Amino acid sequence: MARQARGTTIRKPVVPEIQAREWVIACHGYAEAEHEAIAPLRRQFADSWTGPGKGSMRHMEDQTAVALEAVRLARLMAPNLAFDDWAVLACPLLPGRTTFRDNLKRYAEDGAWAISPQVIPQCSLHSLPGQVSIILGAHGPNLGIGGWPGTEDQVWSAAWAIDLAVEPQGLWLIWTGLETDLHPGGTSSTRLRALAVALSRTPDSQDLDGKWRLAIGAPNPADSPWCPWKAGSLLQDQCSPWSATVGASSLSLRFVPPGQNT
Repeated sequence: MARQARGTTIRKPVVPEIQAREWVIACHGYAEAEHEAIAPLRRQFADSWTGPGKGSMRHMEDQTAVALEAVRLARLMAPNLAFDDWAVLACPLLPGRTTFRDNLKRYAEDGAWAISPQVIPQCSLHSLPGQVSIILGAHGPNLGIGGWPGTEDQVWSAAWAIDLAVEPQGLWLIWTGLETDLHPGGTSSTRLRALAVALSRTPDSQDLDGKWRLAIGAPNPADSPWCPWKAGSLLQDQCSPWSATVGASSLSLRFVPPGQNT
């Protein structure tokens, strides 16, 4: 029986039943770059891609630039694929940290005219997926997820929920970060990494040819924790199924390689 408290009905929380979802990995890309290589990347995108102009590219956060390179490499695997009704979810780790530090220093030394108002729209958690959506022409939801080391697997929980509720044609999932933030053994404080994975939810027999298949569903206690940087190498090299746990072990991912997904 419901209990009343100050006019509000308090009920037990409802835990939704886990509904499995399945996708085809349409394409994927991995990129890394040292800090000094970011400016050339910005110029490359400003000259060759549609979307934000040169002014916007100049102020783009470093992780966004590396993410766009990963997306560009992924698109080479599926050059004819359109992304009109796709969602974009991204997990940049501590975005804008370096940019805000430099701008605050300039502000303290030279005042407000020494900094750009572009810092705020370009360095928030949602800036990266927003820029990717603009460049891809994707009109589905775009969200920044997590933003802190250790939150990388939250992207999958959000992808599962959005796919279940909105049913976009596909999802772009992106992870970025400094090497030292990505894993304790990182040795470079200036090298940035990015992994981009495009998941299609409308597979047919031709889509499965040469493509990985991915399912997300009920948890499996035997799975290892999700790590995007290990997954990037596995997608490139491994030819046997593998799985990982995500969402605080509430969901499980299962990857099935090409040739075994029929």
